[in-house]
Amino acid sequence: MLIIEVVVMVVFFITVLGHGGSEGVTLAAFNPSNTLKPGDWNGIGTAILWAILMFVGFESAATLGEETKDATRNIPKALIFSVIGIGLFFLLGAFTAVVGYGPSHVSSVVASIAKGNNPWDPLFTTFWGKGAAAIVMLVILNSIFANLLSGFNAVTRIIYAMGRERVFPSFLGKVSDSRQVPVNASILYMVFALVITLVLGYSWRPMAVYGWTETVLGLAIVIIYVVINVSLFFYYRKIGEFHWFKHFVMPLIATALLYMPLKGVIMSTLPAGGGTAPMIYIPYVVGGWIVLGIIYMVRLSTSRKEVFEQMGAVFE
Repeated sequence: MLIIEVVVMVVFFITVLGHGGSEGVTLAAFNPSNTLKPGDWNGIGTAILWAILMFVGFESAATLGEETKDATRNIPKALIFSVIGIGLFFLLGAFTAVVGYGPSHVSSVVASIAKGNNPWDPLFTTFWGKGAAAIVMLVILNSIFANLLSGFNAVTRIIYAMGRERVFPSFLGKVSDSRQVPVNASILYMVFALVITLVLGYSWRPMAVYGWTETVLGLAIVIIYVVINVSLFFYYRKIGEFHWFKHFVMPLIATALLYMPLKGVIMSTLPAGGGTAPMIYIPYVVGGWIVLGIIYMVRLSTSRKEVFEQMGAVFE
């Protein structure tokens, strides 16, 4: 599925760039001063958040470590190749979009997206002719299906692992007798996803739901990355494999770089930064989820101390 999507889009990118787009091939897209609001770095921070969001999922390869042959060798290779490959693909795609519309039309395109329009439809119609937009729809559906499958595999295995270690109810750590798959974790995930989809889909427009849920995910992921960076220092000191550059300097640099998207998304969603409903609820939803997690962990550490102390031991 990924190969089909990438091949179709790369051929289209070559078509647009070869044609020269609307205003010629220009590197204006790489000039940080060309923001939608000149001088407003919160916009760039929000853009970085979405860039991070586009990469979310590459780390899910680690959740398949128990099922992978020679995991210590193959999982890191999968992570590195995924980041490099998809990074180049997104870079080429974003550059092609700006060239296709022309830098002077980017603001109107963003406004059109906010109204729920697909920005790729006009480009396909312009450069590949009428009816070509149907190709976009097929590629998008194919991409969504592949994305949902990979997300399903990653999340259910996390729920299963936490159920197996009794952090979550133990029935979530059970596998089926015939296929050895985490059935209960799968059912829980699908029910939760279906409820969220139907409730939000009934309440808001499709693009509003997409923007809201993806921004919630992006903000939460950035916070998780910061926590992981901090934890590296303590974890590798604990196991006696600490390296000052890899486990202190690099995480420190990464955390500093994450400050901009963290500040950008919070400031752009709050009313003070021009945020409107439903986006203004995002910081509170993520903050509330974190508070609930902390409360649960405190309760777990006091009432079921042995479970708390053994968390993650199976991966060590």
